[in-house]
Amino acid sequence: MSSRAEHTLPISSFAAIRSGFLTSLLNTKVTLLFLALFTQAIRPETPLFAEALYGLTVVGIEFVWCALVAVFVSAGPIKRRFDAVAHWIEHATGAVLIALGIRLAFARSSA
Repeated sequence: MSSRAEHTLPISSFAAIRSGFLTSLLNTKVTLLFLALFTQAIRPETPLFAEALYGLTVVGIEFVWCALVAVFVSAGPIKRRFDAVAHWIEHATGAVLIALGIRLAFARSSA
């Protein structure tokens, strides 16, 4: 069986950062989480400087976390091990999603 790395094309560092940034930015779960948090912490009388500081803090923490995960996962031994089991992870994830879809299809409405 061939490695997953043989089937992927390398991308530039800028393209990888852009892709990760857009993925995080467009993730609705993350957006709703921060919307819920910020509506509790920010009031109409909160100074603009504090609002900007909250936002920049979130962006900074998110960037550092994602960078650390990328460095860790791309380390040689970890990447090779992940590539070896990625096929099975994808199949297991697919099976779980199919099972959830079937369960949803046969669920009765409570209304």
